[in-house]
Amino acid sequence: MSELKGACIIGQSGGPTAVINASAQGAIEAALASPLITNVYGAAYGIKGVLAENLYDMSKEEESWPKISMT
Repeated sequence: MSELKGACIIGQSGGPTAVINASAQGAIEAALASPLITNVYGAAYGIKGVLAENLYDMSKEEESWPKISMT
């Protein structure tokens, strides 16, 4: 069976908390580092952003957060 390859959309809803932000950061970093993911998009306001096609190309966003160590 061949591996799937394609784009990824990451969206979150609810208030900006440290846990939600760290989870989103980890998901974005992992997706950007994956050779199987061609593009990573962030959806503004969760599912509302997906439905309205209000997406951000996460590879073009300025990296202003510290890296999370996966080791």
